[in-house]
This record gives sequence, C-alpha cells and structure tokens, in this order.
Amino acid sequence: MLFPRPKIITPDIAAEASFAYDEDDRLYFSGGVAGGYGLVMTSNKVTPQFLTGLLNSSLLDWYFKPGAARFQEGYFLYESRFLRNQPIETYYDEKDNPKEIAVEIVSIVRQVMEAKKSLHAEGDSVLLARMVDHVQELERNLDNLVLALYGITQDEVKLVKEGPWYKG
Repeated sequence: MLFPRPKIITPDIAAEASFAYDEDDRLYFSGGVAGGYGLVMTSNKVTPQFLTGLLNSSLLDWYFKPGAARFQEGYFLYESRFLRNQPIETYYDEKDNPKEIAVEIVSIVRQVMEAKKSLHAEGDSVLLARMVDHVQELERNLDNLVLALYGITQDEVKLVKEGPWYKG
C-alpha cells in the first residue's frame, strides 16, 4: 500500500478540478511532470467525500484558478501549495452535528462515485450515454448544493458560472 488510508487524489495539471476519492487505497500517481498526488485527511471537521465534493465544485475551482500557475491551452497546476488557502466549509455545525446540506453533498458524491464505476463496466453505448447524462446531472446538483452551502447569491452565481474560468 502506498498510502495506508483513504485519500483524495488529483492530477498535477488539469483544465478543471478533477479530484477523486480513493476509499480503497487502489489509486496512485507516479511522480514527475503531469503526475499527481494524494491528499490524506488530517482534520475531523470534514469527511473525505464532503471535501471531494467541495474541491470539484465550480465555486472552489473559480476561487482557485486566479492564484494557480497557468499553462497553455487553459491548464492549471493543481499542486497543494495552490490549494492550501481554499475556503473549506466544515461538515459539522457548532453543536458537532452534521449540517443537513453537507449530508446531501456526501450522498451525491457517493452516487457519482457509484455511477462512474458503472460507466467503466458498461458496454452498451445507449446505456452508457444515459449513464453519462446521469453523472452530469448529479454533478450539477452537487455544484448547486455547494453554492448554497456557501450562501452564494444568484448574482454571485453568475460571476462564477459566466466568468473566464468556468468550463460547465
């Protein structure tokens, strides 16, 4: 085992946030140019699935990109030094109970993970197209929940989704 516990993985260079939760310790990247790395959880204020949902959102990607190193063709360097200052909401409220919206985010992240596993196993092109549509709908719902979690207004949503960094 490379990492003795679950982790969130990401490529070093990507056009948009591409974080994945590896709960089975089966995924890893090799080093070098355009490799990647794993984020091991050190806080009990968030869960890995919750953090994966936040990091993949259009909001946190919008927040991240202006301060990240930029490459040709719209690619960005997703190294930890650029991720450290992300405004991460907590999973729990002030009474240490899970926030209702955070529970919804985790539920959708789990659904996306299961649906993406099915995409790799499916051979029927019609069913595959339906599954891709389903995953995209789940990801849109997830994105809207993250925007709501941060209290983003409709005017602010326009800044995020109509700004130069948005790839939705």
